[in-house]
Amino acid sequence: MRIFLISALSAALMTVGTVVSAHQFEFGLDQQIRVESNMFGPSDSPVTDGVYVVMPVFQLSGMLGDLESGNYRLVYRPSYLAYFDPPTSPELGDVDGFNTQAQADLNFRLSGRDTVNASASYTKYKSVQSTSQINPDGSFDVLADPRGNTVRAFVNLGYSRRVNPRSAFNLAIDFQDYAYDDPRNVVNNYMGSTKSYTYGLSPRFTLGGSLAVRYRIFDAQEAISSSKVTVSNLNVLASYVFSESVELVFQGGPSIIYSQPGTVLGGQAPASETDLTYFMNISLSRELQRSLFFLRYSRNEDATGGANGSSILDSVSAAASFDLNEFWDIEADLGWSRRQSVNTFLYLDPVSGSPLPFVQEDSLHRVWGRIAFVRHLGEKMSLRGGFRYQRLADYEVDGISQPERDNYIGSVDLSYRFDSYVF
Repeated sequence: MRIFLISALSAALMTVGTVVSAHQFEFGLDQQIRVESNMFGPSDSPVTDGVYVVMPVFQLSGMLGDLESGNYRLVYRPSYLAYFDPPTSPELGDVDGFNTQAQADLNFRLSGRDTVNASASYTKYKSVQSTSQINPDGSFDVLADPRGNTVRAFVNLGYSRRVNPRSAFNLAIDFQDYAYDDPRNVVNNYMGSTKSYTYGLSPRFTLGGSLAVRYRIFDAQEAISSSKVTVSNLNVLASYVFSESVELVFQGGPSIIYSQPGTVLGGQAPASETDLTYFMNISLSRELQRSLFFLRYSRNEDATGGANGSSILDSVSAAASFDLNEFWDIEADLGWSRRQSVNTFLYLDPVSGSPLPFVQEDSLHRVWGRIAFVRHLGEKMSLRGGFRYQRLADYEVDGISQPERDNYIGSVDLSYRFDSYVF
């Protein structure tokens, strides 16, 4: 999968090299000082520490060819993190604070009705942190590898056709790759396809449906064969615009999860399982001239836990931002999420040597809240100060409660954007 991703990024770069329209190169530099009460996330003896992070941003964008029907964007965002007091735990090993993120986007209008798009991203975490990234809704991911060595590579290919002024057809194909250096975690690859159709019943109300099929393969482990999960999801799509500033978007429907657990080599294959559940994504947004409010609930498959089976992730979040004046902004968000997973495989009884079924159920609740103040120091520079609280709560493994983990985070960020270079 990583070879496929690198090929996709290389193809995007080659495409950029052939265009003759105007391009724009942008460079920025972000810096952050952050202090956390539980930097590495242990439930016992949490360590308070601080970090300094430098994050350059390189972006190249432009039009494709002489026809103003296509555009591209390439972003490379490495970062280097230095701890105030570097960890010396043998489990963490040598701390390498270099992380990298790369993103490529390509959009091209074939005709007045047809559009194709492609995107690829590559993220590698190497610094040892309690969380790997903060998502757009404010939720946070926990590194499955305690040493921070995690790779996430995604590719998306899409095609859309405007059938008539009111209706549209969309087709998307997705690829994912989750990789870990720690042998306690399971590498998995994913391929999925989504087909959807929408129809505008009125200028305000759009209705449609979609069918998604996903196939995820988990790598074989020591003496255990590969496990597989197939997810089928039928959705109702709807959006309603109450006014120029208020919009409701809904996507949801029944889902079937077909799991084929791993088998001990030479042992009897465990029975496959079929579960019926639902997936949903519903959001309500209100955008005014100087403020934005957003409320969202989502339920979907999640595979970031490093286990040998898919998880179900429920998430509720709310966010607000206020543009007080030309100098000051305020941002705030809060939320809750729950990741539930069931891992099933066979193991050999140490006494009889016969294969026995093993099932482990995990449930992890996450809570977070954040407030930040942004001071604009001109058109190119801004200063951000924020406070964030997050907790791993109601964490259970096979019905046994695990210790809760809190983390208080204070940060100051300075961002600067240099003049763009057009060529």
